[in-house]
Amino acid sequence: MLDYAAEGDSLQAILRNMNREDAGFNDIYTLWRTRADRRLPIYLNSPVGVYFLAKSTVQAENKYIDSLSASATESFLAPLYKRERKTIDNYREVQANKERIVAGAVAPDITLPDMEGKPVALSSLRGKWVLLDFWGSWCRWCMVGVPQMKENYEKYKDVCEFVGIDCRESKEAWIAAVKANGLKWLQLYNEPADGGKPANVVYGVTGYPTKILINPEGLIETVCVGEDPNFYDSFPALMGK
Repeated sequence: MLDYAAEGDSLQAILRNMNREDAGFNDIYTLWRTRADRRLPIYLNSPVGVYFLAKSTVQAENKYIDSLSASATESFLAPLYKRERKTIDNYREVQANKERIVAGAVAPDITLPDMEGKPVALSSLRGKWVLLDFWGSWCRWCMVGVPQMKENYEKYKDVCEFVGIDCRESKEAWIAAVKANGLKWLQLYNEPADGGKPANVVYGVTGYPTKILINPEGLIETVCVGEDPNFYDSFPALMGK
């Protein structure tokens, strides 16, 4: 444990004196980020393994969590293990769903509350073009794209239903961000009204923002992960406009 802490302190001290553009920064950052990953496989039969599991990258957790023995998972750190198990189960489900969310696939139905708490089902919008925008006010690139979202909403609101799906923040922060940024399109909160899976899990969202265009037949037309200006250039053509 002391070696782990000492290594972390040492690497952080080096990073504080470097700029991201400096040669070697990425290598040292990777050493710092993965220091728990390298220790995890050594302690698979010990509660210490659960400690390093919680400190590891999600990739290392996914690789080793099933190899932890009962002496680790049923130890005094069992609550921590259960938390991490839930995280990895969610991660695996997202990754599996991501493979299915592709052009031509049927868009899964979801039901989420709007700003008044009224449940809105995606299926209720069938017959229209729908643009799902998975975002959050904490996401810098989501906010960078707001002006273009506003511009395209004003241009195409008569033919396309824009739907913002807020993720990974409190309702208070979500509502405040919608009002502060003057977002006029339909806004939903990622807390399923029917007690089902969160929308970001159902749609395999691994990055923010993620935009998914759905055609009037309910089929996925395209998926765009990240804030890509080219998406807005292709948006009208995708709808045949």
